[in-house]
This record gives sequence, structure tokens and C-alpha cells, in this order.
Amino acid sequence: MLRKIFSFRNKCFFRYIDELAIHLQAMGSMFRDAMAGGPHTLDAHIMKMEEKERAVSRLVSELRQEVGQDLMSPFDREDMHYLSSDLKHTAGDLLHITRQVRSYMLFDIPPVTHTITGQYITAIEKLCTILYGLRDTGGLLRMTGVCTEIKQLLYHCDEQLDKAIADMVNDGREGIALIKIMDHFTALDRLLERTHDTVNVCESIIVKYS
Repeated sequence: MLRKIFSFRNKCFFRYIDELAIHLQAMGSMFRDAMAGGPHTLDAHIMKMEEKERAVSRLVSELRQEVGQDLMSPFDREDMHYLSSDLKHTAGDLLHITRQVRSYMLFDIPPVTHTITGQYITAIEKLCTILYGLRDTGGLLRMTGVCTEIKQLLYHCDEQLDKAIADMVNDGREGIALIKIMDHFTALDRLLERTHDTVNVCESIIVKYS
């Protein structure tokens, strides 16, 4: 009887993780489309992303409630808390950057943003592969290579962003225009850092339970 109860709860846990991965992957695609679509599509993309971000927040809240009521969970509670928090904040960061582009009227989006966005979407897809694979504890060790691939993508994004910031300082921008672009790059940097933190949590889970 106890085995059935714990097994059921574990299945509930993995259902939440799977749904979070689905919403995060969808938000990544919406983010890419928003950056590429121009000002006339921003409102529509933001509305869709807001809906997804609310769904992520709801799932995280339900997951934490489930973990709090569970006597036995598939992974360490602290790891699950960190993982769910990072996923929630990543969704929030994607939405924030898209809203920022609209509010700052950054309709001439820097080329580096498009480059980073393309690489970041690949990183998100790989991250979701890890999330879907968490239920297969017997195959967790194979995911360490995926973690390494994501980190390499994120490091490459960091390098490009650092170069863009250095170039921007020397390209003659002044005043409000400089502040807006700096804020935009800062938000991108925070997104990359948050995703890197998420991968570290996943890597910790893999090492502990593989």
C-alpha cells in the first residue's frame, strides 16, 4: 500500500516537471519569435507569454505544495525547491526582456540579441531534454553530457554579450539610448546566469541519484 502511495506521488512530481518543461520550451519559442517579429507582433507575443508565465507560476506552487505533503519524494526537497524556483524565474526573465523591448521601444534590436536568442533556444531545448529525462533514474548519468553542452552554449552567449557591451561603449551611444541598451544587455545576462544556475541544479540531481 505504501509503495502505491509513494509511486503515485512520484508520478505526480514528474508530471509537474514535464509540464514545466513544456511551458518553458513554448516560452522560449515565443521569445525567439518576439525578438524576430518586429514591433507590430510584440503585444500578441507578450499576451501569450504572460499566459505561459502564469501557468509556470501555478505549477511551481502546486509542486511545492505536493512536496510539502509528501513523506517520500524522488529527489531531495532542497533540489526540487531550487529547480522549480529557477524554472519560474527563467520564465519571468523571458517575459521581462520581451516587455522591456516594448516599453523601451527597442525596435532596432541589436544583432547580438538575435544571435544569442538562437543559441539560447537550443540551450532551452536541451534543458527540457534533461527535465523530461529525470524520471528515468537509470539513465540519468547520460544527461551529464547534455549539461556540458548547455554550459558551452551559455558560455559562448556570455562571450558574445561581453563583446557587444565592450563595442557599445565605443560606438558613440550616449544618454538614454545607452542606458536602454545597457539595461537590455543586463537583462539578457541575468537570463543566461539563471539558466546556468538551473543546469547546475540538474547536474547536482544527476550526480546524487545516478
